[in-house]
Amino acid sequence: MATVGEILKQKRQEQNLTLHDVSEVTKISTNFLDAIENNAFKKLPRGVFPKMFIRAYARHLGLDDDRLIQLYYEQSAEIETQETPAPEGPRMAPIRQRRGHWTRLLVAVVVMGALLGTIYLVYQSSESGPPLDDATPPEPQRPVVEPAPAPAATDHPATSAADVPAPNGAPSPADSSVQPTSGETPRPPATTEPDPQSLVLALRASAVCWVRVVSEGVPQDFILQPGETFQYSYVKPIVLQVGNAGGVTLFLNGQAARPLGTTGQVMELNLSPSNWRDHLAAPGEP
Repeated sequence: MATVGEILKQKRQEQNLTLHDVSEVTKISTNFLDAIENNAFKKLPRGVFPKMFIRAYARHLGLDDDRLIQLYYEQSAEIETQETPAPEGPRMAPIRQRRGHWTRLLVAVVVMGALLGTIYLVYQSSESGPPLDDATPPEPQRPVVEPAPAPAATDHPATSAADVPAPNGAPSPADSSVQPTSGETPRPPATTEPDPQSLVLALRASAVCWVRVVSEGVPQDFILQPGETFQYSYVKPIVLQVGNAGGVTLFLNGQAARPLGTTGQVMELNLSPSNWRDHLAAPGEP
């Protein structure tokens, strides 16, 4: 169906009229007349002016102005329907975006809280804990052991003094440590008359052996090499551990103790000034 603009333009051209000719009679600007013929009604002034222009233009050309006004209404409604976008459904994207924003914010708050909590705990620990120098227990001193000196050309084995630092509260150790000579039965280290209230412990190594002595809760760890002797005096109960029971000979207060075990065997003994005799070797026991 022809539009308002097409009907008016066709009629004007049939009458050999120009837009200027129509403008001279109707007093309507040629720009408005051109907009009407091209159905560009949005270029016309708003309100009643589009209907007034169409009615005057139609009457000048001898057309039915009421019919063209009705056609204008129908055409305007159709144009508005085409140009009006369809109503959008519920806009969920902003909601999701809003939810995502809150989620990120919540995660950031949780992470920040955890970080602050960790910093607080570290700070509290550093404030309440003892200084590092005070909290570190003193490293036990390794007993001083000396290799056996070359045996002298005498009938008795050579002796050598070993100064071993005594634990806190312990009396001074016995002064001598005896090294076995090749080809003779090991003899106990020479000691002074044992104090009934103390324990003189002596270890003589025939093979490499790891040794630990725990006195008053303080452990002493060291390794005896073949031919080395360790001797110490204790007044408190001790725990003796050896990593190669067959590689050391034990003497208690100058007397030979029972063999500790076999080569490679780990052995542990609880010794004190009151029970050391229970570990002595029986007469005739090798």
